[in-house]
Amino acid sequence: MSEYTSTHEGFQRAMEWSLTGRPEESNLYVESTSTPTFYHVMNGQRLPYDTYLKGIVEWRAKISDYKPVVDEFLRDGEKLAVHMTGTIKVEGTETEFESFMFAKVDRETGKMEWLVERAIVASAITLYYRVTAFLGAQTSVVGQMLGQTIEISIAIIVGCVPAIRSLWRTHIAGTPFYLKLQSTFTGQSSRDLPQLRKPQVTSSDPLESSSHAYVELDEPPRAPSASNSNESRTWAHPHYEV
Repeated sequence: MSEYTSTHEGFQRAMEWSLTGRPEESNLYVESTSTPTFYHVMNGQRLPYDTYLKGIVEWRAKISDYKPVVDEFLRDGEKLAVHMTGTIKVEGTETEFESFMFAKVDRETGKMEWLVERAIVASAITLYYRVTAFLGAQTSVVGQMLGQTIEISIAIIVGCVPAIRSLWRTHIAGTPFYLKLQSTFTGQSSRDLPQLRKPQVTSSDPLESSSHAYVELDEPPRAPSASNSNESRTWAHPHYEV
């Protein structure tokens, strides 16, 4: 299995290698990380193996500094998902970038069969106006404000991504509206769909509620043992009370 798609550290080395080094050695990188039938989809444009290799050669000739940072890496069987940020300097101009990657990995060789990538150059718009203003030319105030708004919005969106799953499960997934909407699209009754339920604590003091016992759904309720006589006799469960 290829070391470049197996671990977070290996993929980080692969990304650093991708656009650094001599252009004439680009084929070594492509052959080490990709299958012969590999294709790359970049922002909706599909690039076959030869075109992808040619693009690597051209980028290496233009780039003077490339610092990618793989901050999220997930490998599940033949599926691969990566989130990467960093800086890139092309012909003396440095800018920031953000990229989301999804790939299929060959199980035997560990090389990528295809790679779908969405790249966002967050600072490209504001960079243009900054350089123009630095050279002494008059710039558009609206353009500068638009560029800064885009940068700030992307930063907020990316920062909130980890909390979306918790927000969804806690406040949205169990609501009647969501269950009705899910039932409409799946064709199932809302009673047949899994529902998230929160245990109800009947004790006035949450600290008095015992959390040491549980009830299997396929077993009858069990009475508290004598050893737990000093603990609260009330324990809440969505279906049973002990």
